[in-house]
This record gives sequence, C-alpha cells and structure tokens, in this order.
Amino acid sequence: EIVRGPASLLYGSSALGGVVNLVTADLPEEWRPGLSGAVHSQGATMNRSAAGGGSILFGGDGWATTARLSARSAGDVRTPESRLRGTDLLSRDAQLGGVAKGGGFRVGASLSHLARSYGIPEAPDDPLEDVRIQMDRTALQGRLSWDAENGDARVRGVEIRVQGARFHQVELERAFAADGRLSEEAVDL
Repeated sequence: EIVRGPASLLYGSSALGGVVNLVTADLPEEWRPGLSGAVHSQGATMNRSAAGGGSILFGGDGWATTARLSARSAGDVRTPESRLRGTDLLSRDAQLGGVAKGGGFRVGASLSHLARSYGIPEAPDDPLEDVRIQMDRTALQGRLSWDAENGDARVRGVEIRVQGARFHQVELERAFAADGRLSEEAVDL
C-alpha cells in the first residue's frame, strides 16, 4: 500500500513525502474455511543465488492460523572482470499467527523472526579482510478490533494494534594474517 498526501501524516511528520505500508497476510481480516497456501522459488546465476518459501492459511468459520517460512542464499556478485567479494547473503524468515472472530470482534497475534547475515564489500586491494553484518529481528504483533453491526451507529468500529520488536545487529570483522591465522572482532551496532 502506498500512501501519499495528507494521509501520510498519520505515520508522523517525517513521512510527508509518502509512506510505503507493507501489508502482510499474517493476521488476515477475511478468509475462506479450509486450507490455502502458496509456494515460491527463485534463482539467479550472477551470484549463484537461490530462494524459496511458502505460506499457508488454515481456517474455519471463526478462526484462522497462518504460517510463513522463507530462505535465501546468495554468493558474491560476479562481474565479467572478477568476483565482488563481500556481497554474499544468507537470510531466513519465519512467522506463525492466529486470528479469531465472532460477534463483531476480531482478535489475533503473530510472532515472526528474521535472521540475516551478509557481507560488506571491501577494497579489492585488501584480500585479507572480511566484514560481515549479522542481524536478528523478532517481532510480535497483536490486533483487536470491533465492527458495529448496526449501520446507523455513530462509531463504525474500533481497532487497536500493538507491535513490539527486538532487533540485534553485530558487525563481525575478520582479518587474516600473512601466516593464515584468523582474528575476529565483534562490534555491537
């Protein structure tokens, strides 16, 4: 969802140019009873990357559960002249959630985790140094909403959203001495 103009002020005064609001199906508002899902895969040759994942939604008349899992791995980017060291990536993402509704109320919660490790390109004249970023993000979101069943009501509905996240990122600097010994230094970011 792309929000532009005055509506973007709902996201703060620094969002005046616009907002890209990513809407996921982790807490669906509507669903059909039964099982549905999707599977995807992708690959590329320039960095020997592969990605894949899937999502499922299983629900009944008044409840639904969701799950999502994906992974991506990519090596260094290759150019016609050489390999660009430090451009590799490894990413894993998982989510589990549930929603229940009835009597105009809907309540749901979702827990997700993202783990990513990627390189930082270094100067080509220093082949003995390697810098990596390792990050972990765990997020919990909850939603409670009420929709008025009476079309003449002054208040058509109320929705409360709660989100929290724990984010940790480390810069890992590895250097190789001339004799081949490895030294590592971790810096919390």
